[in-house]
Amino acid sequence: MKYHPIKTIYILLFPLLFLFAIALIQNRIFGNTFFDFEQKESYDITIDQAKKVFPKTTSIQSYGAFHVANHKDQTLGYLGHSAYYSPYVRGYNGKVPIIVAMDTSFVIKGIIVLPNKETGDFVEILRKRNFFDSWNNISILEITKFNIDAISGATQTSDAISKNLHNTIEGMNRLLELDLPHQSNQWRSKNLFQYIIQICLLVLALLSFFSPLKFRKYRLLLLGLNVIVFGFWSSTMLTQTSLYNGLINGINTENQLIWLIILAISILIPIITNKNIYCQHICPMGSIQELCYKLPNKKVNIGNRSSNTLKLIRKVYFLIIMGTLLTGWSLDLSKTEPFIAFRFNIASTIMLFFFVCILLFSTIINKPWCKYLCPTGFTLELLRKK
Repeated sequence: MKYHPIKTIYILLFPLLFLFAIALIQNRIFGNTFFDFEQKESYDITIDQAKKVFPKTTSIQSYGAFHVANHKDQTLGYLGHSAYYSPYVRGYNGKVPIIVAMDTSFVIKGIIVLPNKETGDFVEILRKRNFFDSWNNISILEITKFNIDAISGATQTSDAISKNLHNTIEGMNRLLELDLPHQSNQWRSKNLFQYIIQICLLVLALLSFFSPLKFRKYRLLLLGLNVIVFGFWSSTMLTQTSLYNGLINGINTENQLIWLIILAISILIPIITNKNIYCQHICPMGSIQELCYKLPNKKVNIGNRSSNTLKLIRKVYFLIIMGTLLTGWSLDLSKTEPFIAFRFNIASTIMLFFFVCILLFSTIINKPWCKYLCPTGFTLELLRKK
């Protein structure tokens, strides 16, 4: 096939301009605003917010982001705003600011979650599991020894809140001049273990991609591990939601390092080889469909003409989603794809039902979601030379 450099440049330039247009309409790119239309982030804490922890509050003395709740000139406790002490920590959709409240004995009495752009389902699962109450009645002198495990299904959100809490306490400590021990690195060890497993799996995927015949005997192992590791365990996958959030809110390299590596692999390798690596060798949704199709039952053969017609649905679906984003309308992208079902503890009944239907169809049709509906797969297809 003859190589056309101008066509290749166009193929690469068009998606970039399209993404830039979406970012421009949303007035945000990588966590920064184009135009300063938004109100500056405030570190103020209102009396009503303080009363959620200290009901007797009648006044607040403010010293920047450090606040003191008072009642009849008696100090009730101290309040810290994470936006000041922890400005760069991000959750799944962006920042998750909190107010940390502690009494005069430096014991945490409550955490107030402020308005944010996190998916409502993620925040709700944390509330149901009493995540926000986990630190109550713990002295800040002991807080660095007290580790709260990330909540499965809302890992990035819970991690962001935990980091905001520790950073805010450390900042308040500098003002109170307390002698706090260093923060525990236990969560880093857990992240490192997960990263090692994911890197090993990516290496297997790359080997399978570049040497398909030699590593064909490991195909079932690769598919199964993709579903378990990238699907149910870590939910590390490319989706419309993750791509949009990365573009608009930026990428937290500490929490999303593997996701960033997967994104780089999924973009660069198709450009170089003109072959799709992510959908065939990494995606947990594609992997679970392929496993279902391997079941020994009767299959449905869809001819090339019918298949090409059905593929138009994917293009139309993609254009509807992109058109909605370009108009500036609010759209919950997590509900446009079934990937949320891998976080089955927070997925809605409708999304779980949709997920199961896809798996059932996958037993008779080879990868129906990937071929005929997946907008993320279509996005990656735009990067290939044709």
